[in-house]
Amino acid sequence: PAKPAAGGEGPVLRVLVEHAMKTGSTSAVKRATIDFLGRLVLLEREAEYVGAWRVGRTEADDRRLEDWLLHLAQTLWELGASSLPTTESILRILLRLCQRKSPLVRDQVVFALRSRMVPFFIVNHPTKGRLLGPFARLLSAPLRRLVLDVVATLEGQDTDGLESAVNEAVTGTEEESYWASLSVPVVAK
Repeated sequence: PAKPAAGGEGPVLRVLVEHAMKTGSTSAVKRATIDFLGRLVLLEREAEYVGAWRVGRTEADDRRLEDWLLHLAQTLWELGASSLPTTESILRILLRLCQRKSPLVRDQVVFALRSRMVPFFIVNHPTKGRLLGPFARLLSAPLRRLVLDVVATLEGQDTDGLESAVNEAVTGTEEESYWASLSVPVVAK
């Protein structure tokens, strides 16, 4: 028998996540789907929340949600600068999940997210060489800084090349000094 929908687990969550991942990046319902699932995974970290929904109840549900998080990085790349509100929603969800130390943001997920974010900044094209990714087409300075905030929050080793890609993408832009302020390690006194 199926688990009740009130817990958010089982078949209902599976269908929600499948829908969220199958919906095209430019679909009219993509942002609503992202916002809904984003609020759902952030819900348990709200102080006022006393409901039954929790991340981590079943491994299968967590894997589905982790796959969805990784899908968000792909969606960012696909959107480019075509839907800034959806881009902002994705970035805010990723930022909040990292800041609130969601159980979904395990080391493996962070590593995978970091590697999937690289093409958002720099793409290696087989014939044209290194090209700037969608980050360069974001005209909104606050949105560009939000992207940099997300990258700075995705802590990890630069073995995936993310920091290098960001450094290259922001060189000579208004965001160069902002990125430098985020990426400088804080020295304890």
